[in-house]
Amino acid sequence: MALETRRSAEHHHTFAAHHHEQAARHHHEAAKHFQNDDHAHAAHQAQIAYAHTRRAIRHSNQAAEYYTELDGRTSSNSKDTEASEFWCRACL
Repeated sequence: MALETRRSAEHHHTFAAHHHEQAARHHHEAAKHFQNDDHAHAAHQAQIAYAHTRRAIRHSNQAAEYYTELDGRTSSNSKDTEASEFWCRACL
């Protein structure tokens, strides 16, 4: 069982890193569009970056839950993220 839990936690860490990189890329694009006075496109890129940031946080929290379950504790972050939960196709 511990081996399955570790794989799941590693899986979530991998996806958290991926979404973090995507968020950084979209934030960079948003800044470039804002400098060129293309505010609508900048806002759109910022929204995409925000979504990737939320997904990275969700995956990080899920990985933390696996580790806290191994120690017999519950994660305090799980209830905060459940209300705003959304899935991305790449993570399934």
